[in-house]
Amino acid sequence: MTWRIALLTAVGLSTLATPVLSATMFGVQSTSVGDQLYTFDPSTGSEEYVGPIGSSFIEAIAYDPISQTMFSTNTSSDQLLTIDLETGMSSAIGPIGSGFVAALAFDSVSNTLFGADSTTDELLTIDPLTGAGTVVGGLEFPLVYALAFDPNTGTLYATDFSTDQLLIVDRATGAATPVGDIGFELVSGLTFDPVSGLLYAIDVLTDQIITIDTATGAGTAVSTTAVETVVALEFVPEPSSLQSSLTAIATIVALLWYRRSGLLVPSFATPSREE
Repeated sequence: MTWRIALLTAVGLSTLATPVLSATMFGVQSTSVGDQLYTFDPSTGSEEYVGPIGSSFIEAIAYDPISQTMFSTNTSSDQLLTIDLETGMSSAIGPIGSGFVAALAFDSVSNTLFGADSTTDELLTIDPLTGAGTVVGGLEFPLVYALAFDPNTGTLYATDFSTDQLLIVDRATGAATPVGDIGFELVSGLTFDPVSGLLYAIDVLTDQIITIDTATGAGTAVSTTAVETVVALEFVPEPSSLQSSLTAIATIVALLWYRRSGLLVPSFATPSREE
């Protein structure tokens, strides 16, 4: 193996292994005068106000770390939206073409945006450019109001209001399999903390932020927020945590281009003569 291949391999492995150092939990509060965006400290429940979303009936949010876009749905207008994390304001992308998409999750492995329609009990894929939804298959659970994707295991999780259970959803067929009872009545806002790997959620009935054991489904209260009727949560990695991964990817692309074009390798990648 030449030193150039070794360098490319090392950079590639470092990209895959780059940890997320910090992340912020965002949450949507549903109110009669319009929905609001907050950030939360899950350990204490304390909040910081971001701003009005400029839309009501926001039931779900999901973050794409590749495009660094926060998606959401308006269940009244059947629209896929994006949310500005600096101001809270939303912008419409387009109609989903479904009934009531109250859950979203972004699969960062296959770059797929998933949704759950609680009127048809179906799993959907949603085009992030147009908003158009495509049915994957039946969930067989009537009130799926939360989805979350675990990039470490490639598993899509859900919660069902009717049974208060944690579910595992087959991304290829939509079929959901129960994991176990959560122990809280109205669990929504499933989201994985990219730092700890823990699955978090919100109990809308008690305003408690909880963690959920993915092996048993059991929920544990962590904190209580003073913000009532929070219906959706999502962790967003801090930009500094993403930068090292993006830099490594850019390095790989540049070195491959130099190598294939037959040009000299840049000086920063050239080993000393002693090597």
